Amino acid sequence: MSQETLSAEPESTTDAAELRTFVRHACTKKPLVRVLAKPSFTCLEARVNDVSTSGIALIYHRRLKPGIDLAIQLELEPPELCRNLVARVVHAIPLARGKWRMGCKFNGWLTDEELTALLA
Repeated sequence: MSQETLSAEPESTTDAAELRTFVRHACTKKPLVRVLAKPSFTCLEARVNDVSTSGIALIYHRRLKPGIDLAIQLELEPPELCRNLVARVVHAIPLARGKWRMGCKFNGWLTDEELTALLA
């Protein structure tokens, strides 16, 4: 796949505002996650910026347009907490040095135990 922006539906300000109702937790260690972007099934690695029980913000070297569905592989300790999550990109914000911060909403929820393991 070329370096072009992955595309999907137009950005929705309603979805982005909805994420603000959940407490976000900064991930100081910036864990790496494997992400499968649909519909092209492009595999990429992104850093976790922050997370809540309902969503996650990822840092990546190019923009993923809102509406793209992602399969996010979380590798947590203990290993029985490892799982794959489905999320949809709801907004993308440019950062310094060509990086992008993508806010994503989970199709389900993280448990408190999973959230704690991700933040550890």
